[in-house]
Amino acid sequence: MARILVLSEATLPYFMGGGEVFLDNFVNFLRSRGHRVVVLSNKIHVEERFCTTRYGAKYYRVPPTVPPPSFYGWPKTLASKIFFVLKKIFREILKVAVITYIYLRYRPEVLVLNGVSVTAIPSFLPGATILKAWRILKLTRAKILLIVHAINPPSGRTLRNTISDMSVSHRVVCVEEWMVKKLCREKPSECSKITWIPNGVDPDRFPYQPLISQPNILFIGRLSPDHGLDILLHAMEKVREKHPGLRVRIIGTGPCEDKYKALAGELGLEDIIEFKGSVPNEELPREYHWASIVINPIRVDAIGITTLEAMSCGRIVIKSSSRNYSDPAIEDGVNGFLFKLADTQDLVLKLEEIFSMPSEELELVSLSARKTVEEKFSLSGTFEKYEKVILSLLT
Repeated sequence: MARILVLSEATLPYFMGGGEVFLDNFVNFLRSRGHRVVVLSNKIHVEERFCTTRYGAKYYRVPPTVPPPSFYGWPKTLASKIFFVLKKIFREILKVAVITYIYLRYRPEVLVLNGVSVTAIPSFLPGATILKAWRILKLTRAKILLIVHAINPPSGRTLRNTISDMSVSHRVVCVEEWMVKKLCREKPSECSKITWIPNGVDPDRFPYQPLISQPNILFIGRLSPDHGLDILLHAMEKVREKHPGLRVRIIGTGPCEDKYKALAGELGLEDIIEFKGSVPNEELPREYHWASIVINPIRVDAIGITTLEAMSCGRIVIKSSSRNYSDPAIEDGVNGFLFKLADTQDLVLKLEEIFSMPSEELELVSLSARKTVEEKFSLSGTFEKYEKVILSLLT
């Protein structure tokens, strides 16, 4: 069995996103297989303890508290921005000491970088790459597995950071197929180390339920520009008059929360929209079962954990796609529906198509969505592939 150190930007239950949901499930799986796991993450909330135990794994969280700007927004004033950057630099330096302690105590054989592709300081400044504290393990015999959850946007500094991390990693796993192709084009010499393993969900945790008749629409995601909630809101303005029973529930928080609430007011949607904020992970199945349609209007190509959770529950999923209605998880009109990336009018057309379909046809789509998850995107199947990659690093 392997000794594994997982380095992540943030961890549940204090911060919820796809990478964090993945992390908790991943650690739980590895522990169930007998591996020894230690997690090192950033301290996001002041009430977090430096060391806790979850699923039998030690979780270390390094202060100071620096809320991620992608979720909470950047500080407003110049002074607060400077203080924010200084805290990040100090935390990276402190992380070197904690990594050294963890290495001397646990002697990890494998370091898993769970979506870590962000430098402590802006990447164009000298020394930014060196300030990634995990690089100290390059001086040891530990093998490095990089998990790429997102390259957003797929150019510029974000892409350069990912390529930089990839260059010192022994294996790379991308959760989206297009990321593999992108990184292979950018760095052909590194292509042999890259693997595509899509996200997965536990079908037992997200059980199937027959579709409800009410036109209830659900959005789950971060309230930031890349997740595209504004696209959904503009589409609701166009369809609400034809469907008086329409209800929309928004689950999630983020830097654009106030902006989206204001937009909903400007569009006259206050009476049909509920902004519910954060919801405990264990309550998500009930939220999916409340809905008949789950919309994922994200502005980048991503299967997304919420998409798979909704499909597992048998909901009708409408998801954005830039690939001419092609998607690794959804076949348009068969187990879900696809609309053109960032195209509000195309989303409206898909909604009208769904609203006009007989309930028997929608039930077939619902059942096909559940079957897709069971056959192609089960959590156990996904993590068994990860385990094979980890064990291959030790041979």
